[in-house]
Amino acid sequence: MSLMNMNFQRCIVCGKDVETSPQVSASQSKYTDLDFRPRGNGRFIEKNYVQFCPNCGYAAYKLDRDLLYGNRAFLQSAEYKQIVQDENLIIDAKKFYLLGLIQENNNDKQKAATAFLRAGWFFQDNGNQEWMIKSKEKAIENMISSDFTWSNTQLVAILVDMLRTIGKFDEAIKVIEKYGFDNIKEEDEIKLFKYQIKLCEIKDSASHAIYEIDQETN
Repeated sequence: MSLMNMNFQRCIVCGKDVETSPQVSASQSKYTDLDFRPRGNGRFIEKNYVQFCPNCGYAAYKLDRDLLYGNRAFLQSAEYKQIVQDENLIIDAKKFYLLGLIQENNNDKQKAATAFLRAGWFFQDNGNQEWMIKSKEKAIENMISSDFTWSNTQLVAILVDMLRTIGKFDEAIKVIEKYGFDNIKEEDEIKLFKYQIKLCEIKDSASHAIYEIDQETN
């Protein structure tokens, strides 16, 4: 790669210039998983959402922005340092998990949930079931303790899929029952939750795409 095509950001924590990748938004379509994770090229694009400084371990959407709000000592906490130093964890997942820890420490629960969910996706891609489950459990914990609104159908759908893909089938069905089909206005959303119930009943914890719902009902 030539220097002309390389991007650099100066880490606000340690001052090191870090090579980073361009950040591009992935569009949503029916070619997503049931938790609205994009398929195809969208998965490659997502890897670049979070930047990581290998010098000090700081993780952020932009390394030149201070998400620590001056609390730089948090990077030296035992849990954070353990993740940074664990060479068995792939960087694509690790940097999202670290961002989740920072946002959780800032009490920004909804953003932390999103970061932990994405960490779970990349751990799953890597075949690391243990850390996929850990990440999604952290995402669930933060989502539920945030200003979670049961009126947001997409958030409920994501919560259901996280529970199902970590093997908590009964809990996933209970969430759907609590939400209630009477609160769902769109036919596509009704089909999505019915499909989730079917997957839970057969103890299917695999990732599934939204387009499979139409195949199932046709």
